[in-house]
Amino acid sequence: MLGTLLAAGRPLTAAEVLAAIHAAGATPRRWEGSKADVARISDMLGYQVRAGRVERVGRGRYVVVEASMSPTTLRRCRRWADALTRSADDLD
Repeated sequence: MLGTLLAAGRPLTAAEVLAAIHAAGATPRRWEGSKADVARISDMLGYQVRAGRVERVGRGRYVVVEASMSPTTLRRCRRWADALTRSADDLD
């Protein structure tokens, strides 16, 4: 999720984050009786806001606060997003 926000380079909504994750070929794990995927992404973004790693910049729009993360964490998030995109391209 953080990798998706970093790769976008602009504020995204929870629905846009979910769409990007799906487009890259990943599917969030479902639990019986759990919320819809977009609601779970929204909840996770809310947690990241409280943790200081993501900032809410408008109604339902989120952006990563890069200064809140170590260079290693940023690199890991970017690599994850790149690897996910490459694997999705291989499926085409």
